[in-house]
This record gives sequence, structure tokens and C-alpha cells, in this order.
Amino acid sequence: MATPDVAGRRFWRDVLAAGGGTSVPRWTPDPVPGAARYTAWLPRDLAASVRLLAADLGVPESAVLLAAHAKVLAALSGDQEIVTGYATARRTLPCRLTTEPATWRALIAA
Repeated sequence: MATPDVAGRRFWRDVLAAGGGTSVPRWTPDPVPGAARYTAWLPRDLAASVRLLAADLGVPESAVLLAAHAKVLAALSGDQEIVTGYATARRTLPCRLTTEPATWRALIAA
């Protein structure tokens, strides 16, 4: 029997793999199914702007970054309703949200 952590990871992997995630067009001659993790460092000036905006809105910096990520996924997929992954200390969970709010501030607050 699988541990709860392994069982949970399998469950969410299957949910996301079955269409529970937002599909982004692949510009590659050999696309492969699945999910991946990508880490990128922000330039110092952009990171400082994210910190200032988050402080001004009274939200965590992650809310500003999630809003930007959601807008990119929405633009690439053509859908306002998107699903991305939310990484916790122990697992990644699906995060369903909309990019419908009319302003960046409203999207970040949502």
C-alpha cells in the first residue's frame, strides 16, 4: 500500500495528466506528455518591483508572480480559466483560477 504522500502525488498527477491542467502549445517537433518544473531567477530590478507591488497591495510576493504566470498561461492557451500547479513543501497541487479580472491589481488580489 502506498504512503499517503505517494498516493496523493499519484492522484494529483493523474488529475493533471487527464486534462486537469492548462495545455500550452508546444513548439517542438517531438512533444511529450507530462508535467515539468522550471526554475528561473528574476533580475534584481524586477524582483524589487515585485516586492514593492506586493507590499503596496498587502499580498505575498507569490500572489504577484502567480498572477503573471496565470496571464502567460491564459495568453498561450487562449483560455481565461487556467490550471497550474501550486507547490507546497511536500507536494504540488492543482491551482485553478481565472484571469478574468479587468485589472492587474484585481487579478493579484483575487
